[in-house]
Amino acid sequence: MSGGCNQAQKMQKLVAELVIEDYNNQVGPAVWDSMTAEEQSAAVRMNIATCQKHLRNTMLRWGIKGEKKFLEEILDEPLGDFSSEDRTS
Repeated sequence: MSGGCNQAQKMQKLVAELVIEDYNNQVGPAVWDSMTAEEQSAAVRMNIATCQKHLRNTMLRWGIKGEKKFLEEILDEPLGDFSSEDRTS
């Protein structure tokens, strides 16, 4: 599922690449290359947050559209007698 947050995901990737590049520059390529993959991963470990709230809202938006369609099919005719000028709440 995607909520159109491609820019944020791309920025996360770019920042992660910059962190690795900066660490590599600090320790030097020889040291970096001598490290195991686990050591490299531990040296540049970072937590990346995702936009779960946004994705949840995207999912809800599609659910609401489906619910609206479902209710319109059931209630369109019975509620057709109401004037748009009447307040039904």
